[in-house]
Amino acid sequence: MTSMLLATTTAVRSAFGHSWSGVLNTADLSLKNILWAIFTVVFIVYVITTLVLLFHWRQYGMGTKRIVAAKIIYFFVSIIIIAVALFSLFFI
Repeated sequence: MTSMLLATTTAVRSAFGHSWSGVLNTADLSLKNILWAIFTVVFIVYVITTLVLLFHWRQYGMGTKRIVAAKIIYFFVSIIIIAVALFSLFFI
């Protein structure tokens, strides 16, 4: 029984490096890739939405102070949210 356990442990170590950390590192890398993919999709949707909003603000906003204020607030908050998301992805 002990030799079987030792053989299994040795096989796992040779397959995944010297310890279980190889399995955990693979899972972390996979999770990080999934999170980057989600961020990329959300960012593309954000860019499309921003282009639509800019078009409508330019076409129908008639340059009012409210539209200028909306643009400033929109981009200021967007920069903060994107910066926090990128910071989170880089330091996972």
